[in-house]
Amino acid sequence: MAWLLLQNAYCASAIEQPLGTSSVTAVSWLKAKGVPSLAPAGTHAHELSMVAAACYSHLDDIAGGTVAASCLGHALYLALTRPAGDARPPERHTRMPMLPDTLGTRAFLHSARALVVPAIAPYHSEHQNRSLLDAMGGARQDSGGIGAFKQLMDKELTRPIGLMASEIKDPADLIEARASGFSSIGAGGFFGDSTSAWKGAEGAAANGGHEISLAVKPIAVFVRGVRTREHPLKLGDTDGSLSGNKIEVDATLSPAERARALERGARLARCHEQVFDAAALAELNGAFAEVLTRIVGGALAHSTASIR
Repeated sequence: MAWLLLQNAYCASAIEQPLGTSSVTAVSWLKAKGVPSLAPAGTHAHELSMVAAACYSHLDDIAGGTVAASCLGHALYLALTRPAGDARPPERHTRMPMLPDTLGTRAFLHSARALVVPAIAPYHSEHQNRSLLDAMGGARQDSGGIGAFKQLMDKELTRPIGLMASEIKDPADLIEARASGFSSIGAGGFFGDSTSAWKGAEGAAANGGHEISLAVKPIAVFVRGVRTREHPLKLGDTDGSLSGNKIEVDATLSPAERARALERGARLARCHEQVFDAAALAELNGAFAEVLTRIVGGALAHSTASIR
């Protein structure tokens, strides 16, 4: 926490036009002490997709396997947070970012393209009955290569969107991001919030092969006191191996259970290789709409009751 406070205070004074910080706690503590701080701002994090995938894993098992539960998290963000159901106008595009690499960016884009925003409030009518992918106004790169991410976005999307590079560790990354057309960066790694960014240090090797980072991922999800069958999992954009440093899964799982979780994740990460037929799309979107309608409707009803 001390590092976040120092980082926040330094950036507030040293950067001419900072976009903000995702550490709301740092902002509140600094303001309480009268220290200039960045404004609270940011995208959603992997935790949203990871927890949604644990709670609604049945969505990922439809149509031969997808990452629909990760897309569910994004659809909930569109409905219930800053976009307020409407990410159409250019000035609102940045309010609807996608963080697609939880189980691989290719899998996310393929799934989001197949899923349809249901015709329910608060989604704007121009989002309804259209691909969820069309509602995305930005994309955050958090693993894999900066240039490779840009090339994939250019290939898979029908319109340009804002790109954010959040894996900036040194000046070379800054230069590559700028040259690749990224409009914003996440500077945490650049300022040293993980040992791999420390030049001259032994990095993860000095910690038994484990990377020390300020990022904390969920390792278990309980629903009404019962642990979910599927575990929160992050693979990141990799070359298909299951040994990358972006992999996050509960280290206390038995070897067999860990292997099962990773194998399932790897299978879902390959969903971009399949073609969905009409029956599969209908089943997938029916289940997706049912879950979204239930969650969004419940959240809006609770909000209205609270205001009253």
